[in-house]
Amino acid sequence: MSCLKMSHGTVANYGFIVQLNSQVVGYSGDTGRCDNLDKLIELSDHAFIDTTFMKSRETHTGVDFLKEIAPKFSETKKLYAIHIGDETENVTSILGVILPKSGDEYQL
Repeated sequence: MSCLKMSHGTVANYGFIVQLNSQVVGYSGDTGRCDNLDKLIELSDHAFIDTTFMKSRETHTGVDFLKEIAPKFSETKKLYAIHIGDETENVTSILGVILPKSGDEYQL
């Protein structure tokens, strides 16, 4: 396992990369756009990405970020929208992104 410092304003926050079986899983935690988030996604087969808001902010990425990056990775990675907030709880689809619901389980 390794961790990368993410962008969350003045609060220290980290994303994690874990090798699981033959897959690499990345978990962004709370983060705005930053170089380490790009690195986490690049290194991961499965990337779980903060989707708190419709539009990204300094401390959280949003639906706009996922819509931007999903086409670039749809052939090679699975992207998951996590940390759903009040603004994004009614989003039902983002092309190329999995929207897990509470209790969903995934086999890697």
